[in-house]
Amino acid sequence: MIWLIGLILFLQASFYWLFKPLLEVGTSFFEFRLLWIFLVIIGGLLFAGQAKIDS
Repeated sequence: MIWLIGLILFLQASFYWLFKPLLEVGTSFFEFRLLWIFLVIIGGLLFAGQAKIDS
């Protein structure tokens, strides 16, 4: 029974350690902290298009 509790604690700690970067990015994304970065990227893609080529 003790090893089962230890295994559960180990699994919870390892999942938290593995998913911590994803949690930080997800929190920033859903709180719209990274919205300006996405707008800059989308704006850059829109303005970086090729000019009209006459054939």
